[in-house]
Amino acid sequence: MIFRPGEMTREEFPCEIVRRLPGGFMAELYLAKLQNTRHFMVVKGVPQKAPASFKEALKREAEILKKIRLETIPEMYGYFEEKEKQYFIMSYHEGSNLEELLSKGSMPEKQIKEIALDACRTLAYLHKKGIIYSDLKPSNMIWCNKHLILLDFGAALFSEEIGPHFCFRGTVGYAAPEWFREGNRKITYLADVFSLGATLYRLLERQEPKQHYGKFLLMDKQKKNRWQSVLDKCCAPEPEKRYRSMAHIYDAINNIQV
Repeated sequence: MIFRPGEMTREEFPCEIVRRLPGGFMAELYLAKLQNTRHFMVVKGVPQKAPASFKEALKREAEILKKIRLETIPEMYGYFEEKEKQYFIMSYHEGSNLEELLSKGSMPEKQIKEIALDACRTLAYLHKKGIIYSDLKPSNMIWCNKHLILLDFGAALFSEEIGPHFCFRGTVGYAAPEWFREGNRKITYLADVFSLGATLYRLLERQEPKQHYGKFLLMDKQKKNRWQSVLDKCCAPEPEKRYRSMAHIYDAINNIQV
């Protein structure tokens, strides 16, 4: 643990650590309280002895969050490097992630539509900023006060960073096929389009995408009539056959009657 309950973050943005939060593969997550207020924050950090790739990913995530201001994305307040750790502080959003909601039963289609439209708006904003999110999936999305919050930008990257041999970023089942192609692969914003389709399949069918990778078929006839064409166009194996932008997906989903 890089923090213990009761410890304080840097005085530039002083927060008292309350407890460690679950989640975080490369980094540790903590719930903290802004000093002399009732406002909660999230602290995300790694020890200085962590692998260089972990530290670089944390710094990149902080740089990305600095550049974005949107109600569906946590706000970043400060990034700090100390002798034994590096971390950043961001806003806290209370709610259940979509995997937790699915574990309780089927999700209403109206709610899925609202989630999908929020996701389209959020990803469109990121793409305009030159950012590919790379790891869209239900466990990285929470439903907070009837709005989507997109969490964990650890796999996100700036589009100009990507080369033909860029290492895989994402989650098997949700990641677009081009991530797994040998040789001169090309990763673009259309990889996020595929991940959105795989996420919709998970929400609608409650099946893991990796088990049906290659063809996400909806079994319920009514859902199939409403959603199948959207899934097919999001998740076409060849990127050029997918929706060309989040705006196009937004329009298609907005026209679905549920």
